[in-house]
Amino acid sequence: MTSPNPKVTVLISTYNRPDYLKDAIGSVVDQAMTNWELLVMNDGGVDVGSIVESFNDSRIQYFHREKNQGKAVCCNFGLEQARGEYIAYIDDDDRWYPCHLDLLSEALDKNPGDDVAYS
Repeated sequence: MTSPNPKVTVLISTYNRPDYLKDAIGSVVDQAMTNWELLVMNDGGVDVGSIVESFNDSRIQYFHREKNQGKAVCCNFGLEQARGEYIAYIDDDDRWYPCHLDLLSEALDKNPGDDVAYS
């Protein structure tokens, strides 16, 4: 039986960097682990909805905030929407190796007293 909630919620806050964002989203989509959701929060910048839609992936949600309020506000909004057991952050100008989520979630699963895994 599969869980209705993802193992990991991935949060991306973005502001006026559409070219970088596409690569960041692509690196999440290319993860070996498939049980994730990705929340893309646009912090009042240029609309990047078409970039998000180009991935045609139901695990990805896009939120366009009208006013620029900073990364912390966007990430807190994302935390309110998150359904995953674990939370992962990726900046809009970063990329992950395909094993990133597998390794971090495995480390947390093996060490239930630990609250944070970071690389």
